[in-house]
Amino acid sequence: MLLESILLGAVGGAISFAGNQIYKKMKPVKEEVYLSEFIKEIRENEIKEKMWEDIWKYNEVRVKYEDEIKVPVLLGTYYLNNGIKYLFRYPIGISSEKMEKCKTQIKELSNSDEVEFTHYKNDMVYVTVTKNMEEEKVEVPKEIADENERWTEFWIKTKKGAGDKENGFEYPVLTGIDDINGDKLYHFKMPIGVSTFHIEQVDISIKEYLGARAIEISSKSKGTMEIKAYFTELPKTVPFKVVPVKDKNFLEVSFGVTRTGYATVNFYKMPHILTAGMTNSGKSTVTKMITAQIVCNYSPDELVICLADHKRCELSDFVCLPHTKRFVEKPDDTEKLIDELIEVMDERYAKFRSVGVKNLYDYNKKVPKKDRLPFILVIMEEIARYTLAKGKKQNGEKSKSEKLTELGFEARGAGVFLDITVQKPTANSLPPDVKSSLGNTIALLTTDSHNSRIICDDGDKLKYLRGFGHGYIQNDLGSEEFQSFWASDEDITNLLKKRGLWIEGRTVNNSYEIF
Repeated sequence: MLLESILLGAVGGAISFAGNQIYKKMKPVKEEVYLSEFIKEIRENEIKEKMWEDIWKYNEVRVKYEDEIKVPVLLGTYYLNNGIKYLFRYPIGISSEKMEKCKTQIKELSNSDEVEFTHYKNDMVYVTVTKNMEEEKVEVPKEIADENERWTEFWIKTKKGAGDKENGFEYPVLTGIDDINGDKLYHFKMPIGVSTFHIEQVDISIKEYLGARAIEISSKSKGTMEIKAYFTELPKTVPFKVVPVKDKNFLEVSFGVTRTGYATVNFYKMPHILTAGMTNSGKSTVTKMITAQIVCNYSPDELVICLADHKRCELSDFVCLPHTKRFVEKPDDTEKLIDELIEVMDERYAKFRSVGVKNLYDYNKKVPKKDRLPFILVIMEEIARYTLAKGKKQNGEKSKSEKLTELGFEARGAGVFLDITVQKPTANSLPPDVKSSLGNTIALLTTDSHNSRIICDDGDKLKYLRGFGHGYIQNDLGSEEFQSFWASDEDITNLLKKRGLWIEGRTVNNSYEIF
């Protein structure tokens, strides 16, 4: 009976799963020990097909074919001594590397210690979740026992957080509270079947329960959760300052302050930026602070800037920078610029192959200094005026959005990065494939719940912001509240002039070589 329950969902009997190895592992298993305790827990916590679909869609591991959204398909489920191995087929446009960004959520939902992705063959990948044999005991310190009781009442009232009683508790257990300069960090042990994904659905209720200005929910290790509650306010105005980069082999920029330091984007860790918010939310201010900051840290030999000013009033001053090699305002000219950048990207990858490397970082380490290639930052104000612009396509030609998506997904290794702003994100102005290629989101004020949900997957989070550069920087590493730097246009111009980075009356000849 045990062996009959080991293999489930075999695909037409045609999938070879190195079955002999599994049987060898399973033979020594003592049913009365493992099946009644450990394997029972693992199997009861198996992630079902519908839940997998939700995981992929929530993390935007999906592609759109015509009117259909496709996600990785579960082909088979295999039980191991210490976990479960799932076999998936992923559609064209999704790689196993992209699927790996879901590791944290998978680990939480399965209450496992490890999640491993292993390529099987062609378009198939194994996702293996494993768990240590030893059970953990949850103890509540006496000094917070009353607080834990109040939290339990809260979980019951909100009807969220209830899990499987198999590991001895049904709701998240409070295990510690840290005081951090007036803010608080709550530590929880999670029941089986509950993840931060479920808790985030009542984040507004948690904030009201705590009386906090803002909260952040995260998971640092398997079966645990942290809720950071902020009771102090960030300053409303933060004067611009130049923040030196740690390593100029990588492109990074700081554009404001958080409660723990600077709001920083490292393009190597997470490529590209999407800045989104309503009028007076601070989109243009943030873009200008990023531009001023980055040119103060990287010379024209280290960084090339291309500007697409679809608003025709925000970026024109930066033509005076020696870094700027392209300046366009019309959607058709932006499309030509993207075509050119795709060619540059292809040429760069050919160069990399010629010296046996795969990306710009390794290339610049390997070649003499005179042959090193600069980073390329493409700054686009109001992307909707590009994506919604009408234009005739030749047979087989890609659309404007498809070209932008190609650049977003493929240009990272070539050192070409995007910094895009949008005011009203919709499926047409900001197509899902374009959005999913942008690793960092600078989420600013919006009072529209629908727009807020598109920007940060939360319908209420952004309407509580102050505007004027107050927002959240979000990526796969988490979410953090920030206040952007601020300086007047005159102050920025004077700073850049003092640094010799301002050429009065400069114009851009779009035939300059970007390479």
